[in-house]
Amino acid sequence: MENQIIPKDLTKENVETLTEEQAAEVISDIEKEQDKVKRSQLMKIVETTFELRTISAKNRNFKADLAFFGFKFFPLEDNKFYVRGIRRKTNKRC
Repeated sequence: MENQIIPKDLTKENVETLTEEQAAEVISDIEKEQDKVKRSQLMKIVETTFELRTISAKNRNFKADLAFFGFKFFPLEDNKFYVRGIRRKTNKRC
């Protein structure tokens, strides 16, 4: 992947260049961070560009509804019973 970003280099500007798949990888790396404060700061940067939802993998109706609204789903590394939905936020300018 040519646009690989590691969590320590994460900025608001470069997070905007990520795809949903790349964002899922970055989030997975962020979750491995030991420092809670640092992890929280990094997640706030990701959430400036992406909307995140974690739902039960068994909840197919809700997953289908979210997919309709543009969410892409990725399995969680540490919990096979849940999936993470990620979609890029849209600009709401009048």
